[in-house]
Amino acid sequence: MKLRYPVVAVAAGLLVAPYFTGKIVEQEFNSIYEQMSASMPYQIKVDNYQRGWFSSTADVSVTIEQDIPDMVQPLTMTFVAKHDIQHGPILTQSSIALGLADIVNSFDFEHNMPENADIIHDFSKDKIHYSTQISFTGGMNSVMESEQINVTTPDATIAILPLQLQADLSRDGALVFDGNWLGMTVTAADVEVLRLGKMDLVGDQQVVRGDIFANTAVMVGDTKVNLAKMNFIDEVTGQSVNISDIEIISNSQDKEGMMYADAKMTAKSIDAMGVKFSDFNYTASINKVDLDVYAELQKLLVSGSSTEDPALFAMEVQALIPKFFESSPEIKINNLGVKTEQGDIASKMDITIDESKVDASNPMSLIMALDAKADGSAPIEFFEQLGMGENIEALIMQNMLVQDQEKVKFDFSFNNGQALINGMPMPLG
Repeated sequence: MKLRYPVVAVAAGLLVAPYFTGKIVEQEFNSIYEQMSASMPYQIKVDNYQRGWFSSTADVSVTIEQDIPDMVQPLTMTFVAKHDIQHGPILTQSSIALGLADIVNSFDFEHNMPENADIIHDFSKDKIHYSTQISFTGGMNSVMESEQINVTTPDATIAILPLQLQADLSRDGALVFDGNWLGMTVTAADVEVLRLGKMDLVGDQQVVRGDIFANTAVMVGDTKVNLAKMNFIDEVTGQSVNISDIEIISNSQDKEGMMYADAKMTAKSIDAMGVKFSDFNYTASINKVDLDVYAELQKLLVSGSSTEDPALFAMEVQALIPKFFESSPEIKINNLGVKTEQGDIASKMDITIDESKVDASNPMSLIMALDAKADGSAPIEFFEQLGMGENIEALIMQNMLVQDQEKVKFDFSFNNGQALINGMPMPLG
């Protein structure tokens, strides 16, 4: 009998707690979408928020307008997310956990496209499944799954294949995600003309500038994308492009307010219009980028996309560019090359900016501040196989290329406004 009162107290607490967590969830919910709306180039509205004791409902609409030729009014597309919100502390709606809220969404799509546009889609609220759990600390765990969506136009049929994505976002801006997309196909006149294969992606990012819910937020960290294949198919023999086993890896860090970033892209094989390559490799880095200036530039570029005064936007960008170079950023292409049946093609390039030579009032000073070096080599037989033998001979005669046994090479440099190609001055302009 002594256990009766503690049990009753716990039961009463579980009954009362959802009411108070519901009030916190409503504040958090509105705050998130206010922050998103303030930075997005389109309209986001929270409609019909209905808070109950154990659960709430709300509609969030995202409206995008775009001018379309032959349409009197702009094309208006509105995506409406209907939120079914379970209050904590015990969450059971999408999975069993403890937290503030468990939100399950369904989606509707509205548009003012004329009926004679002949665009048919099978999108419905049952095609996308999206849920988010909010922890007591404000962190968000989201899971998204989509089924195949088909869009048919007078010219083609587009099949957007299923997607799965899971993401964890902490209140301090740490984002960890992983997922896969089965790709898409485009078919015209019953013939497949484009196919993207399965894509896997994984990332671990941290917001270092801006608000975590803004599209202008600057993030650093690791990201990896694998794409099984990319096929552009042409009915004319030898005009197709097929790329397989593509991998893109990026890493960026914040070092005392400066961003240091590396990127690598590889592809196992490329068959482009009858020319075959293998082991495509591109590695690049950009170092000493002032994150404050980068964030300012990103905000300007986003806001400028909807500006009604392009001249003013251009002046603002021009005024900001010299600040971008005050940290003497470095840009390097460490390797750009492929393997061919005739031999390897390889090149690299380094670009640095001497900030002491940059004059903010004179954009042309950037030319004098630029220091660039590049070199590369390729087998002559490769160009001969493409029927470009005469072109290569002409470039050798003009000192644009140098022959070294079975290869051609080049060496380029630019310093103090003077360009050299293979050690000889190169006229500009």
